[in-house]
Amino acid sequence: MKESVRHIPARAKDAALGTLGRRTTLAGADPVPRRVAALLAAPLRRHPALAAANATVLAAATLSTAEAAHDLHLLLKAVGAW
Repeated sequence: MKESVRHIPARAKDAALGTLGRRTTLAGADPVPRRVAALLAAPLRRHPALAAANATVLAAATLSTAEAAHDLHLLLKAVGAW
């Protein structure tokens, strides 16, 4: 018995390889893609106001957590579970 060979159109092969719509070859591509270049670039300069705002929010969250834990402790003591 002969095995049948299925005919696959060239466009389907290109679609499977993800090359549809690509008109240029990889030889014309940049050596480092844009996203990698952004990661390799020099870091942004420091922003003291942003750091201060971040520290303020972190301190407020820490204090709120401590206050909530204290309130929970008082509630459990009030209902006799502690």
